[in-house]
Amino acid sequence: KEFVKIESITNHYLFINTVLQSACVFCNVKSNCRQQVFRTNQHIKVPISHCEDAIYSQGETVTLEVEGGSLIHAALLIYSTPLFGLIIAALVSTEIKLGELESVAFSFVSFFLGMVIAKKILEKFDLTLHINK
Repeated sequence: KEFVKIESITNHYLFINTVLQSACVFCNVKSNCRQQVFRTNQHIKVPISHCEDAIYSQGETVTLEVEGGSLIHAALLIYSTPLFGLIIAALVSTEIKLGELESVAFSFVSFFLGMVIAKKILEKFDLTLHINK
């Protein structure tokens, strides 16, 4: 759970901003414990369909929950895509008999290409968010 502040409301979306807490809601450790899902002051657009049936007002602080399965899928995508690029680079460089320096360079390029692809996919990835009062 993260505390967020509602910035504005339209017919289809709530526009929210993450709120920096002086202590984590789970263990009262200071906010730099890295247990937060979202960055501080991150602006997020949430469809109204993901909100419980309640009346929300601008400036109100509510809780934002992310389904655990969504985070697992996103993490798998982030870590596996660059790794897959490295594995493909190793197989291809071995198959076409590249030299050591060329293999290393090809692996770096494949790794960073995997990171770019993962980022592009994650931009379209739908984290299942729920807002509750």
